[in-house]
Amino acid sequence: MMALNEFLNTTSQIFSHFHMQANTISDVLLIAGFVIILVVLVSAIGYGMFKAFKALPSMSTRQFILFLVMLAIAMIIIGIILP
Repeated sequence: MMALNEFLNTTSQIFSHFHMQANTISDVLLIAGFVIILVVLVSAIGYGMFKAFKALPSMSTRQFILFLVMLAIAMIIIGIILP
């Protein structure tokens, strides 16, 4: 039990820098799970963008315009979410 209390204290100090309060171990595990999912999603998006930019020179005009439209939609969604 001592190790879990030390884990809670350490993670609470880390999360306090991000203005997040973790009071119980279940809160810490929940936040850690969300962080892992976020890292996987960001990695997948980065990999997809890399593949898209790599395929850019061989795209037809229609595919290029579709790519630009999708990129614009993604930027609009990110712009709505961030503020």
